[in-house]
Amino acid sequence: GKVVLSNRSEKSGRIVTADAVKIGCGMGNIARRISDAGATENIKSSDGNAAIVHKEMPKIDYPYEISGYPRFCEAARYWLQWAGIPDSVYSDSQGKNDYTDDYKCRGIWVNYLAG
Repeated sequence: GKVVLSNRSEKSGRIVTADAVKIGCGMGNIARRISDAGATENIKSSDGNAAIVHKEMPKIDYPYEISGYPRFCEAARYWLQWAGIPDSVYSDSQGKNDYTDDYKCRGIWVNYLAG
């Protein structure tokens, strides 16, 4: 595929810009499963005083699974892992809650990039 940017217009002095162009990116390939250490409940960020409760899961040998979705449909947390970003950036929960890791990692990643 290709992308063509043109500033051809009836009005002179106009410009066209592209901040980013993304074509493809493949299928998600990060295999995940329930952590051996259990999972944490999803609590509202406004419940700042709520204690983090680790949810005990049945002792089942859960298999590692990939999502089967295109990478652009997956959470930012999985893209950061795929891109080789340190786990201290994309996994604040240390593997116990991918949902909270996803929204928390976005700002942490920007700070990581900024140094």
